[in-house]
Formats: sequence, structure tokens, C-alpha cells
Amino acid sequence: MYIKKKTEPKPTYEQLKKRYAELTKGQRQHGKLGKPLADPVAEYKRLYKNVKSIECRNRRAAENKEADEKFEKEYSLRKTEVERNGIKPVDERRYNNCFHSTPHGQKVYRSYIKRMTGMTLKQIYILQQKTGLIPYPEITKKEADDDQRYRDYNGIYI
Repeated sequence: MYIKKKTEPKPTYEQLKKRYAELTKGQRQHGKLGKPLADPVAEYKRLYKNVKSIECRNRRAAENKEADEKFEKEYSLRKTEVERNGIKPVDERRYNNCFHSTPHGQKVYRSYIKRMTGMTLKQIYILQQKTGLIPYPEITKKEADDDQRYRDYNGIYI
């Protein structure tokens, strides 16, 4: 059985302008400042989509923050190999996104993953084993261990 979701009435143009001003107050402007359109219907759509986009981004950021706080709370209770090597949930999300953001059929190079995540070869190797998403060229256990020994010996920190 399908349950119809309750929908709120669409806001008026003035309410949208007020809400958009609230959401963007105190934030840095990125890119060109949007210019109001001449057509009132098109301007309403533009404002509505902007407001919904900002609300969605804020909601996603809040969910990620909540997940990270939950992880930090439980961090001391359980320590798996992932946590022992300094890999946090945000690192795992970034690693997964490296594979999902590249076009289908193209290789994901290890240099790209290192640049996008800032992780060491050891950390990438652990996530490679955990997730099954393998960069090109594949990182071997020997390579990961050698990199870790080099970092420990030379005092290179992440």
C-alpha cells in the first residue's frame, strides 16, 4: 500500500526571497552573483531551486557531522584495523567517491586517490581490501609496508 506523503503548500515569491536571504547571510559568495530574471515564473523557479539546493546541502552536511560524532563516541569502544590506522569515516567516504566520480570504464589511478584523500599507501591498501575498490596500479602489501616503514623511520607524518 502506498502512503501519500504530506506536502506543504509552495511558498510565495516573497517568502522565497526572505528564506534565500536567511540561508546565504554571512556566507562567502562563490562564483557570479545570480541576477534576477525578467520572467516572474522563471525567477520563482530559480529562487525555489536555489533554496532547495542550499537546504539539501545543509541537511547532508548535518548528517555527515552526526555520523562523524557517532563514530567519535563509539571510537573508544571498538578498534578495528581501520581505526587503528587512522582512517576515519570521512576518509572512507572520500575513497569511495574517488571511484564513483570517475567516468564508467576509466581507471582510477593511485596518484588521484592520494591527491583527493591525503592518505598513505598503507591506509589506501587497507581500504582497498575492505571495500574491494582497487586503484590502478594495485597497491601490494609489500609496497604498503615499505611505505609505512619509510614514514616511521624518516618521521613523515600524515
